[in-house]
Amino acid sequence: MNRTSFFKIILILVAINAAIGIFALVGGELGETGGKILGTSLLATMGAVLALMCAPAASARRAWWWPMIGIAAALTSAAMFIVGVWAEPGDVFFKVAGSVLVIAVTSALISLLSAWPGSGRLAWVRGAATVLALIAAALVITLIWQEDDVPEFWGRGFGIVMVLLAAAAIATPVVHRMTLQTAPAPFTHCPFCGSAVTGLVGRKLTCPSCGRAYEVEAR
Repeated sequence: MNRTSFFKIILILVAINAAIGIFALVGGELGETGGKILGTSLLATMGAVLALMCAPAASARRAWWWPMIGIAAALTSAAMFIVGVWAEPGDVFFKVAGSVLVIAVTSALISLLSAWPGSGRLAWVRGAATVLALIAAALVITLIWQEDDVPEFWGRGFGIVMVLLAAAAIATPVVHRMTLQTAPAPFTHCPFCGSAVTGLVGRKLTCPSCGRAYEVEAR
């Protein structure tokens, strides 16, 4: 399914949500069945949006397997929660669905960050954001399955990870723009003989055809 189809599905689901919401406000209460229908539509929209966030990275083959994992996890978690709305299974079912949803959200974030790889000495920022996202996901999943009370240091540690993740995620596109503007521009022809070469502005190069050594400057 391409991005256009995803957008159409999202628009249809949003329209359904709006129609059901307006009916609830104008026509009175939805009732149990109407509430389940609204919840189903909202959950389907959630799954489609998360999958759409992963789609560009998947089509460009960025971020390893995370975009494909995110699409599968988004659709699976939405389907599981929809089943939960209608069938009302036990706590274990919802814990599994919640864990899959965390994987979907994490994969979507990693997929979005892959659009800003950065370069040079600051390229590690995106890598740090990815690692922090995985750590945060592991902490949340552990929390979902935690039966006992959560220790105080756990909450503090999770807060630190989330603050660092927010900072790294915000800095990633900024770093990408900075390194993109400062990266050396390429050139493809020798200024003396016109032969095809592969060089960068500001770096010395010897033409393989005419043998002249030169350095192109940006002005």
